Amino acid sequence: MKSDSVKDMLSEHAERVMSNLGDGYEQSSYDGRTRVNVSIKANTSETIQDQYQNNTILKALKS
Repeated sequence: MKSDSVKDMLSEHAERVMSNLGDGYEQSSYDGRTRVNVSIKANTSETIQDQYQNNTILKALKS
């Protein structure tokens, strides 16, 4: 779960999700103790509010 291929696969998936979101979101990844972690978060006040009100990231993940 910590291999480079897993990290690449998760990063590619996060990029596909971010393409559904548009601007104002950022992706980060780090190596945890037992696995690679990739996350997406809103980074502007507008996208933070949109995420809070509409759960935008979860909806983009499902599409």
